[in-house]
Amino acid sequence: MADGRLDALRRDLETRIRPLVPELSEEEFGALIERMAQLQYKYEARRADDFFDRLKVRDQGGK
Repeated sequence: MADGRLDALRRDLETRIRPLVPELSEEEFGALIERMAQLQYKYEARRADDFFDRLKVRDQGGK
């Protein structure tokens, strides 16, 4: 997946998480960061979908 947002998430997570887990090997750390970035990306996309679903219901007269 070549998405700029996903790359930005990886970089941000690498910067914030590395000091917390210095004992992980590069391979383990890379796997951790990849999984965390994928989850964050998916969560953000899901929140956006939910947001637009709520707007659609509101615009159609629902609550």
